[in-house]
Amino acid sequence: MSGIIVYAIFFILISMLIGISTWDYINIRKHKIESDKYIALRVYMSLWEKLTNIFKKENGDDKNINLLAPWESPSFMKKVKQRIILGWLVIIPLISGIFFLIIKNDNKNIENSIPKLIQSFANENSKANAVDELTDIGTYAIEPLIGALDDENVDIREGAAEALSKIMLQSGWDVDDSMVDSMLPALYDESPIVRKWIAAALGYTQNERTVEPLIVLLNDDDQDVRVSAAHALVSIDDDLAVEPLIRALDNEDLAVIAHESAFFVLRGAEGTENIFIDALNVYGTIDTADDYLNCGNIQLEDAARAWAELHGYEISAALDTQNIVTWGSK
Repeated sequence: MSGIIVYAIFFILISMLIGISTWDYINIRKHKIESDKYIALRVYMSLWEKLTNIFKKENGDDKNINLLAPWESPSFMKKVKQRIILGWLVIIPLISGIFFLIIKNDNKNIENSIPKLIQSFANENSKANAVDELTDIGTYAIEPLIGALDDENVDIREGAAEALSKIMLQSGWDVDDSMVDSMLPALYDESPIVRKWIAAALGYTQNERTVEPLIVLLNDDDQDVRVSAAHALVSIDDDLAVEPLIRALDNEDLAVIAHESAFFVLRGAEGTENIFIDALNVYGTIDTADDYLNCGNIQLEDAARAWAELHGYEISAALDTQNIVTWGSK
């Protein structure tokens, strides 16, 4: 998409250049202006003059007189339009050819750079930069990164999982079922970092075939993995995940409750307020406090104000009532 935008801008700029040059060139030829500052313009426009034959020599006492060709309309704007159109008949194939050669070469360079960037995950000093570069490359890197999830080196697997997650977040749901199936085994990787990032990546795919494997991760030993899996399941919004997520409340998984506060507040029940308050105090964020403040439960609202004051945050009642989550409304 960015290539198309660049091409469109280039096309417009060249059109303007041809139009302005045509305007000036016809004037300097008609008035026989010889100033040195027009040398570059004469060189630039000479090709169009030869191609369009817009001027011709007329025999007479002054053999250097240039006249407009007889087929030209007296209307100056029409002359300009004709000149631009004829110019573009030549320049469009040239520009298009150069542009697509550049794009093809860039794509080839990008494809060649991906394996090297993936291997650089093994170097702790270059890992972060490699993740950023692959994220910028985007969807071109998805398949090679999925392949790297099977690498023997755990650092490479972790870097690949992180880059995949960030690309999915950035590019949306641009993966097919076969890619999703190829990513699922990484949910059982021995590294919790791989499991965490792949859970996040699969959540961004919004693919329903990921729901059951993600539910399994709600019981993972690693807290970050559970939080990532819960976030993925909430974003996918599949009915199958509701009961397993609610069990996180029954199990008092405070990190999951705090990070997915909107989901749990909607399903809050009388007598569970202390669990929510503990989740806020231990793992809460300003988003958690906002959800509590506007949920309609006095205990949670007071807890949110106290938490915000303790951490130096300012929170206030939501102006956009459409995004308010109401205590126990589901």
